Amino acid sequence: MIWRRSFRREALSNSGAIFALFFGLIAIIFLGQLLAKSSGLSTQAVLVLLTLQMFKALPQLMSFSLFAGLTICFGRMSRTSEYDAWSIAGLAVRDWYLAIARLAVPAAIVIASLSLFLVPWTIRITSSYGQAIADEVSLEATQPGSFGEIGKLGVVYHTTPGSADQTFLRDVFISREITPEQTQIIMAEKVRTDDPDNPLRSMDMEKGATYVVDLVAGKVTEFEFGQAAYQIGGETRQAIEHRLRAQPSLELLGSDDHRDQVEFFWRCTQPLAALLLALLAFAGGRVNSRSGREYKTFFTVLGFWLYMSVVGLCKELGFRSDLAPAMAALLPPALLALLLAVVSRRMTRRR
Repeated sequence: MIWRRSFRREALSNSGAIFALFFGLIAIIFLGQLLAKSSGLSTQAVLVLLTLQMFKALPQLMSFSLFAGLTICFGRMSRTSEYDAWSIAGLAVRDWYLAIARLAVPAAIVIASLSLFLVPWTIRITSSYGQAIADEVSLEATQPGSFGEIGKLGVVYHTTPGSADQTFLRDVFISREITPEQTQIIMAEKVRTDDPDNPLRSMDMEKGATYVVDLVAGKVTEFEFGQAAYQIGGETRQAIEHRLRAQPSLELLGSDDHRDQVEFFWRCTQPLAALLLALLAFAGGRVNSRSGREYKTFFTVLGFWLYMSVVGLCKELGFRSDLAPAMAALLPPALLALLLAVVSRRMTRRR
């Protein structure tokens, strides 16, 4: 029908424009971060890492673009009285919901594929590619590395960046005070870490040695290793998030760890949330130009970020075991579904 083709064309046009705008902004931000963290990378390496980083943001970006595009579309139709004209012609609320669903369901399928498979794969590939170009970066780098000290833990360390995302290090030296009489020295050629901002908290080391120096006895004990793990303190929230996001969905499904279950359920609910948000855009975008409430469209778009804050809060409560894994993931979409039911009932009564 004419109204459906016109609506689909305008909604897709708005969503595509918003997607392109925010895609460009996010790309600029990621590019700035890559250039700030890396030196000596080739243009090709920067472009590959930037592309991989952009894939991680696609599910949320697609959901927001569809929601904002539909909101703006219905806002324009309300202000020009086009919606009222179609209502007089016999179009009911249910017809609009069906038209939205025809747009949102394919998008939800794509978001599901991204969340469950492509994004975890991209995170793993990013780390692997970072290690693959580490030799090139090491040869071209002019910085000798950095020394640092963690006074409270009695640790002195030296590291050399090995990859742009700082998840791969080279030539690591760590001196740690075990007791006032003993000092442990660790040296490794290659190190992987899940926490780029705090790499010493959790490291997987390759090709190194551990020395225990007894200052009283004047004795040094040496242990060589091919692979070893090293950790200072507990695993940080960022490290946990990075590890969980990189795990394949099938591994999360078979895990008994509650954090793995929260992550899996959260991935599964992203396409459902995208569909519910698209349906809510119908009510959020409609305004009455004679009532002077055009600002309603703006606040509806801001409501998306409020919803994402609720999602983050529920996910955090799930990680802390304050909420059951299924509850932590399903509570935000359930609130959206409840709000959609209330809004739909009010719109039906008004009609």
